[in-house]
Parts: sequence; structure tokens; C-alpha cells
Amino acid sequence: MKQIGIIKSIVPLSERQYPDQYGQNQIFAVLGIVVALGTQMAYIEFVQDTARKAASVFVEGQTIAVLFDMKVREYTDKNGVVRYENRLTGRDYQVFDARAY
Repeated sequence: MKQIGIIKSIVPLSERQYPDQYGQNQIFAVLGIVVALGTQMAYIEFVQDTARKAASVFVEGQTIAVLFDMKVREYTDKNGVVRYENRLTGRDYQVFDARAY
């Protein structure tokens, strides 16, 4: 899905190590943004190289077009109740220059 919105807040880039399927240490990078999409708000996460690139580009208040995937995750909480979580993962973005308006 592609939406145009305004960045309201940014969760800074974080990187952590994890062992891959072969036992080699890898680094996982993630950066999150809260975007106002009209009357809706959404939290979108960017991962790996896209997150690293976006970390030096995103500024609160910017207008962006963001391309993201939406998935639902089903899980059972500690009380045995089945719950659902919506997950939005950014694939690409385009920052608009405020001077263009």
C-alpha cells in the first residue's frame, strides 16, 4: 500500500546482533515512524538497509509518500487468549520538499 502522510515522530535507528540459521552473528537494524495519514495515524517500521538510509533522511514534520506492507500476526497471550497484531513494514519512501507547495 502507498500513502502520503506527515511524519509525527521518529523512533531512532537501533541495531542488534542475532545468530542466523548457520550460527553466524548478523546485525538487525530497525527504525520506526509514526505517520499521520489524513485522519488516521500509523506506526511503520523500516528494516535493514532501508532503515539505515532513512535514519539520515527523516525529520519530524516532513511530508512523505511511504510504500509499506500490512500483515496480521496471530498470537496467544499469557492468559491463553488469542490476539492479533497489525504490522506495517516500510519498503520504500519518497520525501517531498516543503518548498514545492
